[in-house]
Amino acid sequence: MSQSPKDRHPEVPWPQIVALRNILVHEYFGLNMHQVWTMTQKDLPNLDEQIQKINLDFGYSV
Repeated sequence: MSQSPKDRHPEVPWPQIVALRNILVHEYFGLNMHQVWTMTQKDLPNLDEQIQKINLDFGYSV
């Protein structure tokens, strides 16, 4: 992702998203599935709202 959306939407936890991606890709067999599940239930709904706002900002219909 380019820097522009990141700069325009600082409310999105970009560094944490990158860090999670790295953990999911490189530590697959060492994952705590309970923590992953909890994160999907707790954090993804808010992230979904933020992504929808970004899509609208770029003129994409949601």
